[in-house]
Amino acid sequence: MTNDDLADFATTRAKAVPRLKGSGVIVHGIAWCLALALLAFVVPRIEVILKDFGLSYSWSTKVVIGASHLLVVVVPLVGMLLVVDGVVLSALSHQGDGRMSRAWSVLMLGAPFLATALILAAICVPIIQLSQIMRLSG
Repeated sequence: MTNDDLADFATTRAKAVPRLKGSGVIVHGIAWCLALALLAFVVPRIEVILKDFGLSYSWSTKVVIGASHLLVVVVPLVGMLLVVDGVVLSALSHQGDGRMSRAWSVLMLGAPFLATALILAAICVPIIQLSQIMRLSG
């Protein structure tokens, strides 16, 4: 066995190590589930509380409440986004472009976290206002 044979073996071995391509999409899907869970379970309860107290709320809160009413549309859109995510991640990994693949993954992980933060901000502002009103009246 010569040094060239060992180098060929090492190169073949490095290429043979499989990378789980779907794991990125799974993590992104889990992140989106958090945002969708907020829309499905938390936002409707906040809406009831706000209506019970007769509070008016900002346009951002109205948008989030509207999105919670349209989960039949929002969930398939997120599903399509995850399919596109998987296709792009697969294409980037086949090209061997690790930087672009990581950048895409960060973008696709950042999007649901940003959505979750915006949902929380939109529902927390009226709740904070409600707590201030109750403290002043109480």
